[in-house]
Amino acid sequence: MKAAVYYGYHDIRLDDVPDPVCTPSDVIIETAACGICGTDISAYEHGSAFTTIGQVMGHEFAGKVVEVGSDVAAVQVGDRITAWPIVHCDRCARCAEGEWHLCENAWGNSISNGLPGGFAEYVRIPRARINRTVYKLPESVDWSAAAMVEPFSVALSAARYAAAESTDTVVVMGLGMIGLGVVQAVRLSGAARIIGVDTVTARRELALKLGADHVVGAPGEDVSDSIRQIAGAGPQGAARVDAIIECTGAEPVLARSIELIRPAGKLVLIGLSASSPTVDINALIVKQVSVRGTFAYRTEYARTLALLGSGRLHSDELVSHRFVLDDFQAALDAQCDRDVALKVMVTGPGYD
Repeated sequence: MKAAVYYGYHDIRLDDVPDPVCTPSDVIIETAACGICGTDISAYEHGSAFTTIGQVMGHEFAGKVVEVGSDVAAVQVGDRITAWPIVHCDRCARCAEGEWHLCENAWGNSISNGLPGGFAEYVRIPRARINRTVYKLPESVDWSAAAMVEPFSVALSAARYAAAESTDTVVVMGLGMIGLGVVQAVRLSGAARIIGVDTVTARRELALKLGADHVVGAPGEDVSDSIRQIAGAGPQGAARVDAIIECTGAEPVLARSIELIRPAGKLVLIGLSASSPTVDINALIVKQVSVRGTFAYRTEYARTLALLGSGRLHSDELVSHRFVLDDFQAALDAQCDRDVALKVMVTGPGYD
């Protein structure tokens, strides 16, 4: 089969690789769609701990079942599904706690992180269990939306940790795919006011359509002053912001988030950094800020699918480009243009 294989810096090639083999606990899907994630671009542009040479990439995918292992229940050939890319062991301490996404044995053993990913004609999903690792799609959820269940679940998980109340002001730093998902998730949680921050005009405009009350970040704008004007100025240079969800991983944005969060506010960190940022620990201590890292998702897949199926979570506006697998290099180039691209979707042979 054809698959996009990582060979290193600026070197991802469309190769012929062996078809996946289905064991009794697996299902195999014919890929319909797979989204390009920021971590894919980071690996392509800089290299990444998530990706090693020879890896078939892609962890945001959906497709049609073409083979079912003998031990798999409630999944049939022809089912439209999406799946967890994290392959957890169910044996370690984290799995025993229900924190399957933090499985101690998943690193290097998961789809697109050790196992072949979704930028391929077919994907093997190991240890397939319905409503745990594989999820059937509602009829109203199309292939592109289904391939965004994974990043939307990241966004819903972050919003859950922010735990915004009906009187809260929430700032979302970075309005890429994840940030725009966070805007929608925080709006669904009932926050009083949402402020989105991004330097790209189209992303700010889309954030307003998807639920943000205010957006800042235009060229020449002092973002900190604008947020203080909207939310009100607080003590110690802060704004009266109850929660900030940081989606970029950029050190200057993290510094601004620490500056602006109110005393006893909540800072939720999603964005992975390409370096080791320096942060103002004293400000976090003096303001007694609650800092929470959030990685992946735990129980969000089912809720994400329900929200997409009901139309309460919007996906169509987030897909800026579609390319077929044969044009994978063009898809990468498009996703690298942050001023133009949002979510670039790569469609496979199962797309119809």
